[in-house]
Amino acid sequence: MTNKLFKSFFALAMVVGTALGFVACQPENDVDVNPEVSVSETTLNFSNEEGSQTVTITSNADWKVDAGDAAWVTVTPENGNGNGTNTVAVSMNDTGDIRETVIKVSALHKIYGAWDTKKITIKQSASNQAPVTEEFLYGDNFDGKEATKEYGNSN
Repeated sequence: MTNKLFKSFFALAMVVGTALGFVACQPENDVDVNPEVSVSETTLNFSNEEGSQTVTITSNADWKVDAGDAAWVTVTPENGNGNGTNTVAVSMNDTGDIRETVIKVSALHKIYGAWDTKKITIKQSASNQAPVTEEFLYGDNFDGKEATKEYGNSN
């Protein structure tokens, strides 16, 4: 009789332990998700006029935008979840100088905060022409050295 009672108690303990094990292994609000973010633009160029442009944010988590201390730039909305479209607006540039700043878009980890961060460079001209972004036409990244070409005799 004692042996039968022990076996019943042991079987019940195994069932309860297994059930608790499954519940304990469930992720808590997707904490294990690796937050990622991407932006549709890495550089926005503006003339000296007041203006705005849109940037598409793609993320698998909550995100926030940090425009830093550049009072001449506003981003709306400043935070969100998942995918969204943001408006980057600049005020008129009457300083006579080219203005440039970097805003940061960060995916937020539920425990650790800012996780994956992408940067967007904002440039505003001092004239009515937007700055031109220089494009890199050729690069040699195979050996980490600058590419060169020798002319002349091949001897």
